[in-house]
Order: sequence, then structure tokens, then C-alpha cells
Amino acid sequence: MKIIRQTAKILAPIDGAEALRRIEQAGRNCYRSEEKITADSAPGFVQG
Repeated sequence: MKIIRQTAKILAPIDGAEALRRIEQAGRNCYRSEEKITADSAPGFVQG
């Protein structure tokens, strides 16, 4: 058996604001509260 060292490449720069929006969208979909999404609601939702 040949052991291969694990590696990863980030192909696109990570935009923190976009990541928060996506996390909020997924979480609100789970809680069925998509109507509460606003332009600045993501940081508070994710922090909670």
C-alpha cells in the first residue's frame, strides 16, 4: 500500500461576506424562515 500525503488547493479567493450569506441561507431554509433574510442579517444569524 502506498500512502499519499493529503493536500488541498483553494481555487477561488474566499469572500467572508458571501460565506456568511450562504450559511444564513442554508440555516434559514432548515428553519423555514427565508423571509427574514435581509441585506445585513447574515452576521447576526450566524453568530446566534
